[in-house]
Amino acid sequence: MDFREVKRSSPIDVKNARLKDIAGNTTFWSITYRLFKLKELEDGQEDYGQVAVYLGTIPGHKHSYPLDLGNVFESRRPKLVDGNTAAMLENSWLKPHFKVLGDRSTHFGRFTNSPSTVPSTAPSGGAAEAGADDSGCCDPSPPKKQKLAEPVYEPEPAPQECGPKG
Repeated sequence: MDFREVKRSSPIDVKNARLKDIAGNTTFWSITYRLFKLKELEDGQEDYGQVAVYLGTIPGHKHSYPLDLGNVFESRRPKLVDGNTAAMLENSWLKPHFKVLGDRSTHFGRFTNSPSTVPSTAPSGGAAEAGADDSGCCDPSPPKKQKLAEPVYEPEPAPQECGPKG
């Protein structure tokens, strides 16, 4: 399962004195998560060089679609995505609204372009620990060694002259 934070409120102020006394220094927020349970999901964010394009077809989201706090897709603008995000867009109700380019045949390592998502390996009870990363902190087994793909570089085309000759 992959947990994606969509919205977080300001801290909730507990006004009831009795509840405030019970809660002590606890801080409460209202948080909305988008959850995906797909067979294709991995424990962390991996880079396969996949790109997603939002088609602008979700009602009320003609110009952009916020999948989560770290992934806002502008209509028709290609965006590099991790393997889990690509799987979500290709294998859920979102499929008709996105075009995903690429597959998982080439692994480039950890995906580092996403500013914030909640780890897929959330602790028991379904809530993620504050400040946790997606490195599998709760998994006692050592990480699996993966062979990383060699980057492919293509030469830039020769510059073309513009304007009149002579």
